Amino acid sequence: MKSTSAWLALVSSGFVWTGRGVDLNTCGLSTSLHNYTCESQTCEGYLAYNASRCTSTAKCPLVLVIQDWNGMNDYEKERSRMLASWGYAAFAADIYGIDTPKATMQDWVAASSTHRQNASL
Repeated sequence: MKSTSAWLALVSSGFVWTGRGVDLNTCGLSTSLHNYTCESQTCEGYLAYNASRCTSTAKCPLVLVIQDWNGMNDYEKERSRMLASWGYAAFAADIYGIDTPKATMQDWVAASSTHRQNASL
């Protein structure tokens, strides 16, 4: 597990970009889930990039995708894949944490309230 700043530094250090306008269905995106820590809480992020364009010798700009108040879900993952198809590396951050309940509106209110009360999260 890595701290948030260490993880973002690692993620942004080795990606390249050589163009835009790649068809999302044929661009060969690489996607993966990654655990990281924030304030001793384990979070899971989603990384998407075009492996043929983002390499250790040709860097891609990184876009950080922040979830809506209902937690990270398919919407944030789809946005990350969209950005990756345009030549960016995209990391969708789960800012609530893996063990935070996110199934109901009451869960969303509790999670977002906790986050609002602690700016360091």
